[in-house]
Amino acid sequence: MCNRAPAAAGVCVALALSALLAAWPTLAQFAVVSTLPVDGATHVDTAATVVITFNAPLDTSARFAWPPNFFLGLEMSPEPGDPDSVSLSADLSVVRVHNLHLSADTRYVLAILGARSSTGALLQTPTVMTFTTGSSLPTATVSGKVTLPGGDASGTLVALFSNLGMGPEALAVALPPTGNFRINYVPPGVYYPVAIKDVDHSGDTDPNPAVDLMAAYDPDGDGLLDNIVVEEGAMVTGVDLTLHSFAPLTARQRFDQVVALAQTGGQDPRLVMVGCQHFSPSGEAPLWFYVFWAPGADAALGVMATSFFLAPFPWEEELPDTTALPVDWVDSAVAADSAEASGGAEFRETHPDAEVEAFLSHIELPGSASLLRPLPKNGASAATGHRRGLLQHVDFLVQRGGPPHSLPASCALVQVGELHPAWLVQYNSDLTGDFLAIIMDAQTARVIFRWPPPVRVTTAAFNIPAAAQAAQGWASDARLVWLGNHQSSLTPSGQSEMWYYAFYSPSLATGHLFFFTGGMLLADMDATLPFTDPLPQGWIDSDIAAAVAEAQGGTAYRTAHPDAWVQAMLGPGLYPWEPGRPVWWLHYTSSSPEELSLWIDPLSAQLLTNVYNPSEGETMPRAFALLQNFPNPFNPHTAIAYHLPQAAEVEILVLNVKGEKVATLADGFRAAGFHKVLWNGTDAAGKPVAGGVYLCRLSTPGFVAARKMLLLR
Repeated sequence: MCNRAPAAAGVCVALALSALLAAWPTLAQFAVVSTLPVDGATHVDTAATVVITFNAPLDTSARFAWPPNFFLGLEMSPEPGDPDSVSLSADLSVVRVHNLHLSADTRYVLAILGARSSTGALLQTPTVMTFTTGSSLPTATVSGKVTLPGGDASGTLVALFSNLGMGPEALAVALPPTGNFRINYVPPGVYYPVAIKDVDHSGDTDPNPAVDLMAAYDPDGDGLLDNIVVEEGAMVTGVDLTLHSFAPLTARQRFDQVVALAQTGGQDPRLVMVGCQHFSPSGEAPLWFYVFWAPGADAALGVMATSFFLAPFPWEEELPDTTALPVDWVDSAVAADSAEASGGAEFRETHPDAEVEAFLSHIELPGSASLLRPLPKNGASAATGHRRGLLQHVDFLVQRGGPPHSLPASCALVQVGELHPAWLVQYNSDLTGDFLAIIMDAQTARVIFRWPPPVRVTTAAFNIPAAAQAAQGWASDARLVWLGNHQSSLTPSGQSEMWYYAFYSPSLATGHLFFFTGGMLLADMDATLPFTDPLPQGWIDSDIAAAVAEAQGGTAYRTAHPDAWVQAMLGPGLYPWEPGRPVWWLHYTSSSPEELSLWIDPLSAQLLTNVYNPSEGETMPRAFALLQNFPNPFNPHTAIAYHLPQAAEVEILVLNVKGEKVATLADGFRAAGFHKVLWNGTDAAGKPVAGGVYLCRLSTPGFVAARKMLLLR
């Protein structure tokens, strides 16, 4: 019911949340028997130690829904600061939370929702307390009865929400055997009463719809959540609630009623987002939320829908887009069929703990300005802050991109970088950290994008048809000039997770980079290319080049260096002796200083040389020379070789395209011989520089030379 802090702060919050009052006189069950401060306490010190005493030793290996990695399930509103420390009594029955850094003159609601004794007994009944660091508490009360047809409603948590998407303002627990409850210390306001029975004792106020029960205040029986008005000092009675189990719904099943509710304010709201958690293979969920944008009011409105109630709530977070979704968006059942057929069913089978979320909104598709990073376990690259309450955290994919370009034929439905109405279904596994995100067209449910892609590693040629189509969308005369693997090492079979392809357009007199994985375009960007001649027709694929390299020392290098990283590139500027000659260059590196470079002819598949020293058989170079850096392009390291036939004062500078000095790689006297310097893509202060074209300039008293280098970021 409070905003969840990062995991590192979980213990703190947890502890903070610990101050709970023992509500039940019966000690036969595992229970809380006392707390400090007590329920109703005033003038609580902001640095007070919260003490929770149980009637049996705790199992400190237990874990509950919140906070993460803590042995109690706790909630606190408003969220306090992190405690200085937490301690346990010798018999493990008393928990002390030292200094929650409470705010002055503030009313706090705390609840102990989950705990387990050393004998395995679960905490059957939550404990709730309210206290203040100020001088007084509100005096209003709200009372009523919770019923469960054919069952026991005692132990149900009753909450008053002013906003269903946020934490509660007040809490109480339904007492046995009647289910009666009384919420004390309620501030004046308008509230939605809701009850949640934590049947599985997960220690969370957000219900698990598979097993937990819920009740919404609906005295007139019209299926809409009603509110109550609480005035200062009032005694509001008769707030009766009946518990229900959740019946799953598709997104359109109650949509007409949702729209009618959204329109009651007299505005003309337009639907901009739909979402749920606990998304089933049949496209159903126990609770859906819908977000509308009302242009006249310049505000967003949310509607929550379950099988037994609808409820409006204010949407307080910024919307990434307020464009109306198409009226003919396909129902979630159709989207689920498509997602399951596109890898979702396999993910569920291999990850029994899979949790699935579904969202419908305008999504800015991956591509253009920056590479798509793997989506985090609980969402995508941009997301709202964590919610608590009935509406949990809502994650949705929003990729920021640059100018649009065509997607490859394998997913040619939309333009990369443009907003597109789409379903996003994301599968997550907490046990493994794996996830699968599938984006589908909102009106057809055809798959637009999948991450990770169906094919995780490919050879360089696998992406060529898609890369060529993407390049044609950029410039009709685009021609491929070089390529390489990116952000992933080349496998012994010549495959990589990601490849980049550099195209040059004579008509535009500029270049463009396209990044692909598994036939899918991830990103593209303009680039100034040091070479513009096209690659020769019939070049060998990376698997053939890798086979040659592995046979000529690559396998031995991998055996000697288990952490080997292999970069593969095809194009000019890679062969030190003939910079203009296109070659396959495979460069093996590891944490050791030893490196291995092999150059392979891209037409004959013949090894050209595997010796770094360009003057093999000679002890001294014949002339001054500055060789082309390799790799080129690079990220972030590159090597620059130079020859000195005689000892000399040497200055090697990295310059930007304006001629300004970026870094000094050598400055001083150097002996005659073959030399190499490295540049790691940083400036003189050690800070990383932006990607782009740089010049490497070698200066000696009788020789000056420069080479273009391309740094990728």
